[in-house]
Amino acid sequence: MARSPRPQDPQLAGWYDDIDTIRNDARAALANLQPNQLAWRPAPGKWSILEVLDHLIVTAREAGRYQRAAIDEARTAGRTGQGPFRFGPLGGWFIRATGPNPKRPMPGPAVFAPGADLDPARTIAAFETTKDQLQALFAAADGLDLGRIRARSAATALMRFNLATWFASTVGHERRHLQQIAGIRAHAQFPKS
Repeated sequence: MARSPRPQDPQLAGWYDDIDTIRNDARAALANLQPNQLAWRPAPGKWSILEVLDHLIVTAREAGRYQRAAIDEARTAGRTGQGPFRFGPLGGWFIRATGPNPKRPMPGPAVFAPGADLDPARTIAAFETTKDQLQALFAAADGLDLGRIRARSAATALMRFNLATWFASTVGHERRHLQQIAGIRAHAQFPKS
């Protein structure tokens, strides 16, 4: 996938750059890990590093479908605007609940659950691809009024936020799970090789 152009809007450009940072941090976290390390779970019912990556892949794919549809509809309707875009109180709560170090973590809906029997090479490659897809989504939204364009959640049609909220929460959610990967690697029983 060709690299999407960096958005002109400063808020979108910041999120776009955040994805580059996340990509680089993930590469560093995954460097030299063996398949058994990637598949290791810190406890029954807890995710392995591969499952964390697959959760992020599934989330980007499922959420991205609704966000892309909202972008395409807004582009057709000419709903342009300039930031900074606001999240609103509920949007701000959602960003905090899905991001790093939440006071009360939001449980992941079943639609975002990782798959089983994950192949390490394919999972890591798909994770890399989702970073390109997220940046393409941000680029496609450049020039639109992200504060007024709403998209539904992939988990339920009852949850709708503006695109600014979705994009900010996506970046925070990615960071949250990179912290989770760091925690798995730091676990006392994490395999040495």
